[in-house]
Amino acid sequence: MSDRSTDWNESLTSDLQDDEFVQEFVAAAIEEGVPLKAVLLKLAAANRAELAMALWESLNDQQRDAATDLSDEQKAELDRRWAEHLKNPESAIPWSEIRRKLCD
Repeated sequence: MSDRSTDWNESLTSDLQDDEFVQEFVAAAIEEGVPLKAVLLKLAAANRAELAMALWESLNDQQRDAATDLSDEQKAELDRRWAEHLKNPESAIPWSEIRRKLCD
């Protein structure tokens, strides 16, 4: 799918706003052997978000806990960062500023 032209991708993005087209597109792409992840990443953001929420909600509590388990290294890093923040809370950067920098 990534070998298609930019024009084709832009047209597809527009078509993927139509739920009926989405169903046909996904079925056809899978039938052609396109990897499911590649197909789903072509969906409009709203469709992907809806699918992500549906998948998350399909997990039971035990599955959710297992999916979000942190490694010992990750826990240690979070503890280090929290301790650093407690020592110098003024060094924190508000999310709005970080997001603005990321989007620029």
